[in-house]
Amino acid sequence: KADFDRALSQLSQIVKSLNADLGIMLDTGAEKIFLCDEQGHILEGDLELAIMTALVCRSAEKAQIAVPVRASRVIDEVAGRYGARVIRTKTSARDMMEVSARASVNFLGENLGGFIFSEFQPAFDAMFASVKLIEMLAKQKTGLSTLATEVPGINMISKEVSCAPEKKGKVLRCLIDDLKDEEVDLTDGIKVVDGDGWMLAL
Repeated sequence: KADFDRALSQLSQIVKSLNADLGIMLDTGAEKIFLCDEQGHILEGDLELAIMTALVCRSAEKAQIAVPVRASRVIDEVAGRYGARVIRTKTSARDMMEVSARASVNFLGENLGGFIFSEFQPAFDAMFASVKLIEMLAKQKTGLSTLATEVPGINMISKEVSCAPEKKGKVLRCLIDDLKDEEVDLTDGIKVVDGDGWMLAL
């Protein structure tokens, strides 16, 4: 984690010193990208996903966007501005790639830097995602910082609770019983929707 944060800090410094339009860092497996705007701000998580979603929706009329169930509902709001449809998937890489292989899905993105453009291949590819990002920015004559200001505020908290694997099923079943009167999404784990907010247990 420390090395990763240090690498992002270096990316920000390089972008500012070179007066670059953006910075892109690839993970070691060349599957994910991490972005920095022209002002040196690092764009991570759901903000990065929302920006990519906006670019895709602007590029494809009535696009179908796929995101994992853990992604912020801001993604739905951004896609809705352009008449796009959002499909929720399970959180595993395999499930996401299977959904992206559908002919109707234009783009799949997750909030950990992985993006799939089905026109190329149904798999996470950092190099293609980088090229596609630059292409969309150029065609739309916009920048990452401009797009970031158009994304509504994102407020999410996550916590990891230790649970023995053999007890996970029992815990989830108890949660389902306790929440039988609530609006629940069982795409992956248990997602409880409450007004504009939600809670997800995986």
